[in-house]
Amino acid sequence: MSRPYTIKPEDIRAQEFRGKMRGYDPVQVRSYLEEIAEQVQGLQREATDLRKRLVAAEQSASHATSSSVDSTDSAWRTPANPDIQAEAKAILDRAKAEARNYEDEARAQLSDLTRQVEELKALRTRLVSQIETLLNSQLEHLDRIKGGMDDDEPPAPEAPPVMASISDNTQV
Repeated sequence: MSRPYTIKPEDIRAQEFRGKMRGYDPVQVRSYLEEIAEQVQGLQREATDLRKRLVAAEQSASHATSSSVDSTDSAWRTPANPDIQAEAKAILDRAKAEARNYEDEARAQLSDLTRQVEELKALRTRLVSQIETLLNSQLEHLDRIKGGMDDDEPPAPEAPPVMASISDNTQV
């Protein structure tokens, strides 16, 4: 029952429900929605920060392997003095090793950031699903109330706090 939209913290905060007798406590619902909105907003900020770090890492890796290493490559072959030539080769080798290290670090950061983005997407999907479950439960409860429950029928059980464990599952 997933919908192809992105839920925004302001959407959660702005969500309104009609009041009905024997419904859920509006203060608790509002408080819970605010808590969810804050979590979503924090996750969105973290995703933005991770994207910025990824761009910086990619630029750093690109810069490390750019023209400075390539232009030095031909310079170390031409000096007449063998000591200068050996020193230039050592400098070039260190620069190439450093560039490889930057590249490896950037790849590792990219992999980590990609994993974190996927975790954030999964968390968002779980949050949307749990909110939908909560809202559907509320709608079902309202439908039962509208339909005029029989006096013999026991009252509907209260919906469980489905989102209470969200922060325990978050490892971003």
